[in-house]
Amino acid sequence: MADLVVTASSVAPVTNSTSGVVTQIITGIAGAAINAGQSAYLDTSVVPANYKLTVSTSSTASVVAGVAMNNTALNQAINLAVGGDIYFGNVNQQPTTVVTLGLAAGGLDTNAAQATTDWYPSIIGVFVGTTQLRLAITTNQGNTHT
Repeated sequence: MADLVVTASSVAPVTNSTSGVVTQIITGIAGAAINAGQSAYLDTSVVPANYKLTVSTSSTASVVAGVAMNNTALNQAINLAVGGDIYFGNVNQQPTTVVTLGLAAGGLDTNAAQATTDWYPSIIGVFVGTTQLRLAITTNQGNTHT
């Protein structure tokens, strides 16, 4: 299965607790162009540390820090959702669908079984509505799918 196709303009935080769990957001600096809806990791090998697209085949770059809430360019501010719920207005999934780190850089997927050797699986969250994802970021650094 291919990574989810997320339209950046359809990604939005939950701001009202009656609609779900309010999105928890952190702000940092992007070390690359990142679009809303893509997953990012914190690259601490550079000074200052910055956020880059996750890579599922890298033990370091597969440690998900959050999901981008805005489009950004190199050395610009990025807002990352790290907890709570986020809306993916154009992604229609069954509630209880688990979202994992995708195979493409920054990608999200719903089919962990597609994993290849040397893939570092990370769970991003679970859909609690057809377009609402509850973040439950869990990384599996150091253990690859074989």
